[in-house]
Amino acid sequence: MNISSSTCLNCDKPIKAGRIDKRFCGEGCKNTYNNNQKRMEREEIKKIDLALKNNRRILKKILEGKQEETISKEALYKAGFDFDYHSHFITSKIRNHQYIFCYNYGYRQVEGEKIKVVKSFK
Repeated sequence: MNISSSTCLNCDKPIKAGRIDKRFCGEGCKNTYNNNQKRMEREEIKKIDLALKNNRRILKKILEGKQEETISKEALYKAGFDFDYHSHFITSKIRNHQYIFCYNYGYRQVEGEKIKVVKSFK
């Protein structure tokens, strides 16, 4: 085995034995490090996921089983809709309108401050 002068990425203790490119002093440190990385990633996306789910819930409530509905932008704001968060865009095949989607519910601005809300085309 090679003697390494590097330190463990998790605990900063010197790595005494193993491959020259070894990054952790043991299996426990490796697992702790990787679990912390995953936890930080989950925390980063939690806020975005909550905003998307809230937006979807609002759009679904507006439709109440209908395929489309028109509502004012102000009413969406009052309901707590956050226009900064969406999951994807879809361009309609018939009129080439671009819709902004929160999962399976979408919207686009129509005349003035009116918003047309639709359920997924697919």
